[in-house]
Amino acid sequence: MKKIVVLIGSCRDSGNTARLADAFIQGAKEAGNKVTRFNIAKMNIHGCLDCKYCHTHDGVCIQKDDMGQIHDALREADLAVIASPIYYAGLTGQMKSVIDRLFVAKGKAFDNIKEAKLLLTYASETGESIVPCIESTRLAVGYLGWELTDVIQAAGVYNAGEIDGREELDQARKLGVRA
Repeated sequence: MKKIVVLIGSCRDSGNTARLADAFIQGAKEAGNKVTRFNIAKMNIHGCLDCKYCHTHDGVCIQKDDMGQIHDALREADLAVIASPIYYAGLTGQMKSVIDRLFVAKGKAFDNIKEAKLLLTYASETGESIVPCIESTRLAVGYLGWELTDVIQAAGVYNAGEIDGREELDQARKLGVRA
């Protein structure tokens, strides 16, 4: 059994990104894994202050917001999953704030995690925004010592529910089973 943390960066509780993440979660639970799901857009999470307090306090952040819940879950996790719509060629601002805050204690706080998976949705049919988003995420998780092992991307989904019936949902469920 793996302990998996799924971070969802969409503001829509039942939007396309949440549905893609929930398909992954369904598969992961079917396989007997324990999954903790965070809808970060609904949480009180501030940007990193770059104060370096965490570097001298065993990875504990000076800010007392909801990010502490995510830090605690990731300290126990084996796998991290980042799910986000793409806004202007990148992850949502909420997700970017979370990723910035993962660098507590220079990223050493989460050495137990070796890999991350990325689930993306975006309205564009052409996918020109996908490459910079994937590569910046690959670099960010690489700084943490994690390898980005899988990416599922659903293009052409804008309105909530447009992902329904699409093969990406089945891909995400199967990825969860293999997690």
